[in-house]
Formats: sequence, structure tokens, C-alpha cells
Amino acid sequence: EHRAELRGRVLSWLRDVVPAKEEDAMVKNKVALVYVCLLRLDYPSSWPGAWTDLMALLERGPGVVDMFLRVLMTFDQEVVSDEVPRTPEEQRLSHSIKHAMREADVARLAECWYGVLGAYRQSAPPLVAECLRAVAAFAVWIEILAVANDRFLGCIVGIVAEAGPAAG
Repeated sequence: EHRAELRGRVLSWLRDVVPAKEEDAMVKNKVALVYVCLLRLDYPSSWPGAWTDLMALLERGPGVVDMFLRVLMTFDQEVVSDEVPRTPEEQRLSHSIKHAMREADVARLAECWYGVLGAYRQSAPPLVAECLRAVAAFAVWIEILAVANDRFLGCIVGIVAEAGPAAG
């Protein structure tokens, strides 16, 4: 299957190229879009590991974290967001994908978000800000306790306190 080969190539690029080379934002956005398009077509039926494949690469550094966050925000825009008009078929697909994610991936995604917030608080505030945007986008439809718990909220309060009033 050609899509399986493309998935493999995109994951290889994320694994091998992204940690080693700073890429143009336009290229990163297009790769995120390709990943989301493949996810929309194949998750969960023929690619149940779409999210775990991506999450497994996060340890490869801030470039991969940036791509992870781009994929999340592109996913929100292309598949989930109610602000984008969708056909009834697209709405059914969105509902089906969200249901599968709630069952299989949301808890792990929340763990990744928590990890990003903790790991990059000091070293990469833009990644933390983008992660918080992703959490906000997903919080609309995921099980809220995945992010509205003492541990997660304590982390967010700490980030806000560190930012201080100037961050307003």
C-alpha cells in the first residue's frame, strides 16, 4: 500500500532529519499536514499506532516536539475543530476518530503534554506556549480529567507564576 510507504517515509523524516536539521516552517507545516491527512484516512483502521508512532519520537528533542505540536494543531484544524464547516460525512469521520482517540490515545497524549510542559519550561518557552494551545484545543472534546487534575494544573499554575505579570 502506497500510504503505508508514505507513512514510513514521513516517520523516518521525523526520526532522522528533524532532530539534525532546522527546517523551514513552511516545510514543517506541510509535513504536519501530510501526517494528519494520512491519519484521517488510516486511523484507527489500518494505522492504529498513528499517535503512538509520533509520541515515541518525542525523546529525540525539541525539533520533534515542535513537529508533534504542529501535527496536533493541524489535526485540530483539519479533523476536529467545529469552527471549520464540515460535510456530514466529515463530521462522522471526525466523531469516529475522536472516539478512537479517547479509547486509545488521549491519556498518553496528556502525558506527553505534561512532559513537554515540564521539560521545556525553561529552555523553550515557545514550545510550552504551543503545547498549551494544543491542550486548549483538545480540552474541548477529550475527557477533561486528562488535563484538569492536580498534577497538570499544578504544572500550569507554576508556568503562569514563572511568567509573571509581564506575560499578560
